Amino acid sequence: MGSIQGSARTLKVQPNVISYVGVSIANMYTYSKAYAPNLESHMLKNSEWGAVAYLTESKYGRNGTEIGFSDEGYITGGGTDNAYANAENQLQSTTGNVYGIYDMRGGAHERVAAYYNGSTSSNLTDNGGSFASQGGQSTKYATAYTGTSSSTAYKYGDATYETSGWHAYSASFVSSSNPFFYRSGRYNSAAYNTGVFYYNYNNGSANNSYSFRLALVV
Repeated sequence: MGSIQGSARTLKVQPNVISYVGVSIANMYTYSKAYAPNLESHMLKNSEWGAVAYLTESKYGRNGTEIGFSDEGYITGGGTDNAYANAENQLQSTTGNVYGIYDMRGGAHERVAAYYNGSTSSNLTDNGGSFASQGGQSTKYATAYTGTSSSTAYKYGDATYETSGWHAYSASFVSSSNPFFYRSGRYNSAAYNTGVFYYNYNNGSANNSYSFRLALVV
């Protein structure tokens, strides 16, 4: 699935467009839920990103080989025209062919629907108020973390603890002032800040470096 471009009313999921950036994490969550309610559309959760990351690393994906890095700015799908279908750009896919998932490494940073519920910062509710709250509980579409250490607060399957340092990527867990997660390095990130197992924290405000990804239940 490509990244997302558009407004709250006209989201698009397609290659060869500029990722939808510049909105708060609360709006990302809201827009995702409104995209296709009949298909339970929602903002990708940390565990869903983790599932894709593990499959990418496995024999069913790239079998330990890193996926290719997309450095064409915030353009989705590997570049211009039908670049996603070209043999070279297929290496950017999680399966190494045109049927995999694109834009998991490079492009824009991607926020996920996950937060630290012990945050005392106004960033928690100001920027994540549509799904995040102090002392909040995990729901079907968002995950509440109860600590700030990956070794004690991780969730099974989210690819934050046991995968820390894989392929020499850095990894930073959420904090009180930065209670939200993002995954993937953007197109001009340093090498150690890219890849499907890279993650970091942010304050959730509108920022032109951050996008998001939809999940559908079909």
